[in-house]
Amino acid sequence: FVIVLLVFLLVPTLAHGQVFGDVGIHRVVFPQFAYGGGWTTTILVTNTSNSTAQVTVGFTVAGGSNALVPITRRDGSIAMIGAYNPGDIPPKGSWTNTLRSESLDITTGYINAMVNMVNGKDTLQVQVTYTLHSPNGSVESQAAVFSSNPTTNSSLQVVRPGVGSDMGVAIANLNFVPANVNLKIHNMAGEVVASVSLVVQPKDQVSKFLTELAPELKTTWTGGLITVTSDQEVSTLGLITTVGADGRFTFSTAGTVAQ
Repeated sequence: FVIVLLVFLLVPTLAHGQVFGDVGIHRVVFPQFAYGGGWTTTILVTNTSNSTAQVTVGFTVAGGSNALVPITRRDGSIAMIGAYNPGDIPPKGSWTNTLRSESLDITTGYINAMVNMVNGKDTLQVQVTYTLHSPNGSVESQAAVFSSNPTTNSSLQVVRPGVGSDMGVAIANLNFVPANVNLKIHNMAGEVVASVSLVVQPKDQVSKFLTELAPELKTTWTGGLITVTSDQEVSTLGLITTVGADGRFTFSTAGTVAQ
């Protein structure tokens, strides 16, 4: 149950995000990361340009506080850091780091990466992969998703294979004011079968199952379109979880599209 509840922890990416005026910086947002309790999160940054480039990766825990996560520095030492710049990444070169912990406690939050732009194009690609490991260390499930562009209007589409499956959403609010968010869940015929509202506090993140927000979906909803509207720009991620008859747990991601 704990694994399923905490599993909408996904969020990776290519460089879609916010552009800050004329300063040539692109913010790439990952609505959720997780490590500990069998989870790891791997960040991969690749310089696709023909010149050296840098990236700064920041971490925020659910609740809005800066997260201190285990980062392996260039010299091989490990430090608990809230934001990290690995320095110059050579042309076509890469930098990677895996967040992991032997603790049974799961740390979750969201990631934002500040990517340099040249002539309106990102110089770096960023990808995040979430992995769930069994107690013996083998991989039980793994998924990578694209980042979510902060927006006031987005949607995602999912198929729910059966009652053993569920759909989770993670919503990150990087603003300094609360975001009032509404989710409208449609069935395959395009009809709205549930509408739920929630408030995401400043710099905070909310993760919920749709059937937690709208219990009536548990027995009848087989999937469809989910629209996400907000009075502030937010980043949203979807995750489909399945528990098979044999008890095996798997998950996959559902990306959002800005409207």
